Amino acid sequence: ESLFILHVENVHLYAHALNSCEGKIFLGKLSKSTLTSTIYPLICSTYILLTGKLHSSGPWAATGSIDRTLVVWDLQHSAIRSTCEHEDGVTCLSWLGTSRYLATGCVDGKVRLWDSLSGICVKTFHGHSEAIQSLVVSSNGNFLISVSLDGTARVFEIDDFK
Repeated sequence: ESLFILHVENVHLYAHALNSCEGKIFLGKLSKSTLTSTIYPLICSTYILLTGKLHSSGPWAATGSIDRTLVVWDLQHSAIRSTCEHEDGVTCLSWLGTSRYLATGCVDGKVRLWDSLSGICVKTFHGHSEAIQSLVVSSNGNFLISVSLDGTARVFEIDDFK
């Protein structure tokens, strides 16, 4: 068994990987390295969870995995809202402010924008030759910055996805 802790400010996503390769994700608070309260138990079948984020204003969370999936969770109903299939593993993700859109960085060096309501990829950005390490949205919400293992950073305009 393994415990992956994904930090999101004062709240954490816990991915508890079981020997059967079927995982459970819990949303709770961490206190002295122990899970003090489980708020939302979720079930997923991803093999290796790499990244996760909570939506800043809605009852949603998103998880990405090397199994090529992005899963958007409805926390009010402890259910999957949408599953987004990728061509390669998901290494990082970021919600685009308080909008319904989120970005994923992938092993194939591409950055994809997704509509969390429909599960449709609405934009793909190219420019990296290796896996994406990190994504961040600029403070004004107009740009998405990606960093890759190829040693480059790229800035993409995301005005249409606020």
